[in-house]
Amino acid sequence: MTYLTSDGRVLEDLRGWDGDELVEVGGLSAHSALIVGARKTGIVELLELIPQPPPGSSVCSKCNGKRVVEPVPGLGIELPCNECDARGWMDAA
Repeated sequence: MTYLTSDGRVLEDLRGWDGDELVEVGGLSAHSALIVGARKTGIVELLELIPQPPPGSSVCSKCNGKRVVEPVPGLGIELPCNECDARGWMDAA
């Protein structure tokens, strides 16, 4: 299970699987949760919690800025892009 706190942190709760406590996640895990949450609830404002691209960054060449990719073209299933941590952009080189 995944939770969004009132201050924008994303917490994963894996206690039902392996006994761990709640842990704060970032990067791909947090961005993926926000993307899935936005799609399931229709609350597109969740996507605003994903960091905006800084000056000098570039659009991710794998997802073309969409934050999601089809693992097999034409399959119709989209997964969060692991190339850019589902941000849609890459840091300046």
